[in-house]
Amino acid sequence: MDMNFNVVKLDNNGSVVWDKNYGGQETEEAFAICETRDGGFIVVGSSDSYGGGPDMKDIWVIKLDKNGDRHWAKIFG
Repeated sequence: MDMNFNVVKLDNNGSVVWDKNYGGQETEEAFAICETRDGGFIVVGSSDSYGGGPDMKDIWVIKLDKNGDRHWAKIFG
């Protein structure tokens, strides 16, 4: 089953500020997320949509801005 991952930002009351989907045609999984100094986020996970191709998991690092828009993405593997 191919799947992407979502990142959801909530406000202090638990209401959704934004909900974004990231990935390609194959499977992506997010393993960690960290807020950055500029209010954005770094997400680290794996991907077989980018890099080596289907069934070849590579490390996928995505930098998101404070609105959840992708600023850049890097593949390692």
